[in-house]
Amino acid sequence: MLPCPRWPSRVLLVVLFAALVSNGSLRAPSASAQSAARTYGSASASVESRPCSEESSSRSTEGTVSTSVAFYNQTSEALSIYWLNYDGQRVFYAALPAGENYEQQTYVSHPWLILTPSGQCLGIYLPASSPERVDLTP
Repeated sequence: MLPCPRWPSRVLLVVLFAALVSNGSLRAPSASAQSAARTYGSASASVESRPCSEESSSRSTEGTVSTSVAFYNQTSEALSIYWLNYDGQRVFYAALPAGENYEQQTYVSHPWLILTPSGQCLGIYLPASSPERVDLTP
């Protein structure tokens, strides 16, 4: 058995990366993968935004079509994210600090309510069938 030299891990990573690039194993993402990344990362017109005045008539209906929604807090304060359950009741899910984002696995028919620290509603969001981004602004 040959002795194994003790190389620093960074050196091994650089050597491995160089080998992958030189033999063509490491390539840029395909056009379809780049398109999917752009779609997910852009502001979405697919997520249905409802006014806060509709909270009393908003509720989850069924959990059959799985999706996700990413909330991006672009305000200067922490926000609270609530799911509106099957009875239309608020269920706290996350505190979202200013400048941060939060991704939630959910279902198409499940509305999400966003509140400021003072309890002011910023909106109700109903996810689309594909992963979407919601930019939360003041």
